[in-house]
Amino acid sequence: DWLSKYHAKIIYDEKVVHIPIENETLIVQVFIAQVMEKKSNEKQLENIPVVREFLDVFPEELPGLPPVLQVEFQIDLIPEAAPIARAPYRLAPSEMQELSNQL
Repeated sequence: DWLSKYHAKIIYDEKVVHIPIENETLIVQVFIAQVMEKKSNEKQLENIPVVREFLDVFPEELPGLPPVLQVEFQIDLIPEAAPIARAPYRLAPSEMQELSNQL
């Protein structure tokens, strides 16, 4: 970086930077400024890479989120049934050893 290239020294407690130039040293008084970029909370379609690639497919204005649907779902269990305790598929011996090590 620039500071390393020119062998600049930052003296924090004095708020100065010493920059050697030929046979002299340039002393610069520094002030800290904080710059922040304000980001918009509004999401735009153009910011999504896939949308940007296919702009002709996506509408200009999004209608919103899909409606919340009421879905009733349940799994009926058989009372006092034991869980199935077997591998869903065969494993190579090395895979079985790795599985045993992890468990």
